[in-house]
Amino acid sequence: MDRAAELYNELAEEFPNEAQYVVPLAFRKRTLFTWNLRELHHFISLRSGSKGHISYRRVAQACWQKLSEIQPLLAKYIRVNMQGGSDSWASTMFKPEYNYMPQNKK
Repeated sequence: MDRAAELYNELAEEFPNEAQYVVPLAFRKRTLFTWNLRELHHFISLRSGSKGHISYRRVAQACWQKLSEIQPLLAKYIRVNMQGGSDSWASTMFKPEYNYMPQNKK
């Protein structure tokens, strides 16, 4: 990761747009998002759902928490799931209620 950071810094001076492509997926990088209320509503209601990945579910829940502190009137109209963990899509593969398994008829 240190080498990736060095390479990014070297490239960013001359090629700022291209330097982002040397950053590995595991690299932590600060990102600034700007949303209007419609985009925030969509993100929170979609990504806080129980089938969402826990990493972005936590981000969606944190966004809603902050919005409810700043604008409680607006936040109450956004559907949010504040439950911690639930079934991931992978774990549902082994639950019979989520699978179609035709019975062998004799």
